[in-house]
Amino acid sequence: MKILHITDLHFKDNTNSIYSINKIIDKIYEENKDKDINYIFFTGDLVFSGKSIDDFRKANEILLRTLASKLKIEKKNVFICGGNHDVHRDQEMSVIKDKLLEIKSEEALNTFLEDHKQYEASLMNIRNYLLFQDEFYNENVLLKDETDEIKDLYTVHKRISGEKIIHVITINTSWRANDSNTDEGKLLFPSKMLKEVILKLPKNDFKILLLHHPITDLKHWNRVLLEDIIYDNFHVMMHGHIHRAMNSSIIKNSDGIVNISTDASLSKINDYEHIGYTIVELDINDMNVKLSKFRIDSDYMSYPNGTQLNLNIPIDENKRELLDFRKKVSRLYESELGKAREIFVSNSDASSSLGDLFSEPILKTSSSTSINSIAKKNDSSKIISVEHIENDFTNNYFIYGKDKFGKTSILYYLYVSYLKNVSKHKVLPIYIDCNIKSNNIGIEDFFIKTYQINKTFFSQLLGEYQIRLLLDNYNKIDTSLKQKVEEFIENNKNVSYVTSLDENILSDFVDIKIDSTTHIKLYIHDLTTTQVRSITKRTLNCDAEKTEDIIVKIKSIFKQLNLPMNYWTVSLFLWIFNNSSEQNFHNNFELIELYIDNLLDRKNIVVDREIKIEYDALKIFLSELAINLVKNYHENNYSIKYADLVRFTEEYKTKNKRFVISTETVIKLITEKGIIKQINEDYYTFRLKGVFEYFIAFYLKDHPETRDEIINDDKVYLSFGNELELVSGFNKRDSDFLSKIFNKSYVLFQPINDGYKSIGNTDEVLINRSTNLTLKLNDYKSGLQSLIKKDDDILNEEFFPIANGTSSGVSAKRIYEKIALVSENLEKVLFILSRVYRNSSVDNEELNNKVLDFILESACNLCFLIIDEKNSKDELDEGFSKVFTNFVPLVIQNFLFDALAQNNLEVIFLDKIKELKETQGNELKIFILYYMIIDLDLKNNKKYIEEVLNYIKINVLRHASLFKLFSLLLFKKYNSEHNKKFIEDAAVKQAKTIDNSRANIESTEKTIRNIGFQSHLKK
Repeated sequence: MKILHITDLHFKDNTNSIYSINKIIDKIYEENKDKDINYIFFTGDLVFSGKSIDDFRKANEILLRTLASKLKIEKKNVFICGGNHDVHRDQEMSVIKDKLLEIKSEEALNTFLEDHKQYEASLMNIRNYLLFQDEFYNENVLLKDETDEIKDLYTVHKRISGEKIIHVITINTSWRANDSNTDEGKLLFPSKMLKEVILKLPKNDFKILLLHHPITDLKHWNRVLLEDIIYDNFHVMMHGHIHRAMNSSIIKNSDGIVNISTDASLSKINDYEHIGYTIVELDINDMNVKLSKFRIDSDYMSYPNGTQLNLNIPIDENKRELLDFRKKVSRLYESELGKAREIFVSNSDASSSLGDLFSEPILKTSSSTSINSIAKKNDSSKIISVEHIENDFTNNYFIYGKDKFGKTSILYYLYVSYLKNVSKHKVLPIYIDCNIKSNNIGIEDFFIKTYQINKTFFSQLLGEYQIRLLLDNYNKIDTSLKQKVEEFIENNKNVSYVTSLDENILSDFVDIKIDSTTHIKLYIHDLTTTQVRSITKRTLNCDAEKTEDIIVKIKSIFKQLNLPMNYWTVSLFLWIFNNSSEQNFHNNFELIELYIDNLLDRKNIVVDREIKIEYDALKIFLSELAINLVKNYHENNYSIKYADLVRFTEEYKTKNKRFVISTETVIKLITEKGIIKQINEDYYTFRLKGVFEYFIAFYLKDHPETRDEIINDDKVYLSFGNELELVSGFNKRDSDFLSKIFNKSYVLFQPINDGYKSIGNTDEVLINRSTNLTLKLNDYKSGLQSLIKKDDDILNEEFFPIANGTSSGVSAKRIYEKIALVSENLEKVLFILSRVYRNSSVDNEELNNKVLDFILESACNLCFLIIDEKNSKDELDEGFSKVFTNFVPLVIQNFLFDALAQNNLEVIFLDKIKELKETQGNELKIFILYYMIIDLDLKNNKKYIEEVLNYIKINVLRHASLFKLFSLLLFKKYNSEHNKKFIEDAAVKQAKTIDNSRANIESTEKTIRNIGFQSHLKK
């Protein structure tokens, strides 16, 4: 049997449209008049608008009747289905529309359909199409054993083709089409109706399904149910709607069904679409399909579009295996979506979609703290969307981000999104946390275990699918797994990867390689106020006025306290805001403490007598559970079997007689509160990494012997940095703890610090390392100009850092062989000490002074070490090396501001500046301290800009100071026009100290004007 498949006419009753249709009909007839075509399948959008039933009638006469007559096809063998253009929009009551949009389950949809009046009201938008549909099929003259069953949302047709019986079923996927631009993923069709149809049809008869939209345009839960029915029971599915030439024929036989779409027959909207049709030859005996595609050009010439395609319709074992695989993928998607909901700090419920959970991050090809952004003459930094990464299989990607900045969330979003659309995009993803021990299993084994398939079937999939490796924490990968990743990529051509890595000082300069492949480096940047607004609206579901009030509060509190503006801290704030009337905290530690109190519902636990537990006792129990997981369950990624959890709780109760709550009740309580979660079948672990770290720290604050074990053990010290920072928040006045962290850092840094001390003081080393200053001032300004131009859409918003992300789930901490004295490790050592010092309020002036001196000295030497490391290994090209060397002051200042700066340290910094000025060789340290104070509070501390300009004499510091001032203007750090003018004047003054020529002064003033001009345009 031969079928003419056409679609998407979009008929308008005008002369040009009718002329075009007649020309197309002529070409279709000329090409196919001798081919004995038996059927015409038209898959929706007969008219441009369903407003008038007369348009349907005229389109039928002009196109379908004429084609059938010319090709000598019986009227009964012409089939139609409804499309989104066949809808007369906005005819139904808004309450009906809203009610259907809110439906999130098949049960709710069936309940809606059971109310006959509601259901009838929901058909108002397609009333004209339904009237035409009745007219169209009522004209049919059928053979004795042939039938037509016409329903509102589907039709069923039995036809005799030679000696075979075929069933053509049409369904109206446009029932809930409200807006062509936003319908994708929101449509509905009752699976209950399709089940009823299938039950009426003989199991072994040949079945063809016609619909307008790709099945992926339906709501996911609805789509999954329909796919189960369709792929189990139909042999061929045909649809329209797509239009796009590059994707106009989606032809697959790897899902247990042949799925066909064709070019639009008339509606060419843009250059990417084509007028065309498809001839489908079905051999029911051999279960074979031949497809011949044709296009009609602007001169109405018809020509074949590609070679004829031959496909086998999957049957028997092959079909069952493919269907089974599709169902496994669907179950895996639901499972992983559940995990995605768990790792987000939000108020999402079980019905939240992936889009509800995820916010688009800003990903750029340069780091937010990179001096390359300013220093390059022609900065080529680009913003890359997650959607672009998702659809780009020609490139590989490395995504860098700081702790809790959302690296895992990006990879998990990609993973779940690929799983949702495996059949549509033919992409098979695998997510691997490289921080977890691989136990010597290969990448192929990861796939086989994840998808529950055998090696033979996986080999078959390798030939048909794109493979996407999603490698989280790649910088923590062990040698064995790294080798297996590289072998898998080398042996399979259709493999691409996206990896996440921790960002550090050198990330923008050094490449990590995977085999011989190339990749694009991306960095997670701070979000603008626009994106914060979106996150707030989504998280709290509040109106615009309330949202703006919350944003003002966030900006004020976080700026005042210099809290890290990552998604973790802001999400905690929003969660607390939504669940508590108390939002008073003074640092990051107190924010997390308040979050834990609200998470555990402290107020209710205190007053609820039935719980029979004191709040502090519950926290102690959780801290004991956390440390038990650390000590005994590292190999299981800190997950514990339920039976072992019960045993641990019982033993704890035996040792702690006042812990009288029952084992069953306490486990239920901490599960319901979201402290722990069930994973796999019988394992439990802490739900959030940040909460796990909190309770480890809660234990360590009262157990100095365990704390000392961690501090003294080089294998784990660097992996417990967050916990040690939290301990300093619990025990603010513990001078012994601060001393031990300081002594640990001192010993590790001593060889480095002594080495540079032998060269001279920090100023002398800086001058020594930056003597080859070859980049001219105007070159830097050129880089700044490119930064202004490319970022005017983002930088001219009020600059407000907040990164998108998730507090990822718990994974095993890295075990080091030793703390090698390399920059990457020493950066972590210094960061831990800086954060502990920042949290502490130790009443020991000598110790405080000693620690701050050490931090300043070591931060400077750390950057000198990076320069010397990379130069000795030839890992940096000469240009990058010079850039890094000459901007060392900015690198150090950025690092210490992130690690150390806090408002309550301002007086200490000023006292330290005064002390440092008493001796020579401290300009670099003074530069760093001054600009940390200025960054903390520009409004009240701008007077120190004048002091630093007058004090610094070293040329490289003057360069760094100038571009620091440019960045204050560029990122709109000023709070008023008066402050802006002050910074502009300071920049000109600083430029004069570098080069007092008229040309340089004019160039500086031009740069300042360009920054201001971009801001004016934005306003």
